Amino acid sequence: MPIEPVATHALSDEAWASKSRSAMISSHVEAMAEELVGTMSQRCFKMMAVASFVDIETLNVSSPLGTALAESFITQMQQQGCKVVDFKLRNDIQVTSTGDFVFSRNFNQLKGDLPIVQVLSGTLQPMSKGVQVNVRLVDIASKIVVGSAQGFIPNELLAEIAPSSMRDGVQLMKQG
Repeated sequence: MPIEPVATHALSDEAWASKSRSAMISSHVEAMAEELVGTMSQRCFKMMAVASFVDIETLNVSSPLGTALAESFITQMQQQGCKVVDFKLRNDIQVTSTGDFVFSRNFNQLKGDLPIVQVLSGTLQPMSKGVQVNVRLVDIASKIVVGSAQGFIPNELLAEIAPSSMRDGVQLMKQG
């Protein structure tokens, strides 16, 4: 008797398309991370933090895209062999009825003295067909850029990150 395959995770066509676009965003970040590491004069031996990517005009406003890029760069830089410090890790695990939480954006819940020597971040420049991403790794003490990269993420991929933050093909930024 032939064995019928069993679908354990059936996804709709729309879900597969969404998953595919998400993978494409990861591919963009992976390419930028490889470019960044390629521009560095030394491999990633120093402790780095990854901060939110910000609007190029204001430098103090991020967006869902800026947060998503920072999270993706944490993964990509660690996979490139870099020592990445996650400074958003709480000092404890918060256990609640809705889940167990280890991350926080509340400064009082975070460890203050971390061995961070470099910081990776970048700027987002909205353009008519997408967003230009400028990435840099900077030595905190000297302010010297030790690595840099650029990438472009088209509007159709941006809609996956935060559909409500798009208007007329331009990424809207939220105060962060």
